[in-house]
Amino acid sequence: MLASRQPQSSFSPPENQALEPDLPVVFLSRKVAEALPGTPGMAIISITNPGKRLADLPGYLPTQVLRLSFDDADELAMGLPFCLDPVAAPLSGLPAWVWSGIEWFSPRQAEAIRVFVERQSLDTRFRVHCEKGQSRSAAVARWIAGYRKLPEPPGISIPNGRVLRVLQQVSG
Repeated sequence: MLASRQPQSSFSPPENQALEPDLPVVFLSRKVAEALPGTPGMAIISITNPGKRLADLPGYLPTQVLRLSFDDADELAMGLPFCLDPVAAPLSGLPAWVWSGIEWFSPRQAEAIRVFVERQSLDTRFRVHCEKGQSRSAAVARWIAGYRKLPEPPGISIPNGRVLRVLQQVSG
């Protein structure tokens, strides 16, 4: 019996949006983020997979960079109920192993994003990257646009639902 192959996604990250200097918020892949130097008036949120090396982001001052590491996981997409903090406060009635093996996006990380965004001047442009530039970075970029009342970046199609839910919970 032949194993069925998963269909390949036709999604192509809007990599060229990062080349548009006037867009207030963009999301992109790690590869593109590492190829674009930081500039004055720009900040970047760098999301890497747990256990991977940090992204090489030349040209940014330390105050322009927030580095986070968590898995691209969404408990609702996995058929689990929403849990704000599966590590510190897992839902009762579910065995602990249900939540193990994943480095979940946490309320602490959401708060770090909120504080980082608030510390930037109102005219700061934001880049957000993750490995593929599709899910985690798209969710954070969407949240930044809403939080700052900016236009949503073009090309968002599959934002990570957990990242959005936790950011919305933390930011009230």
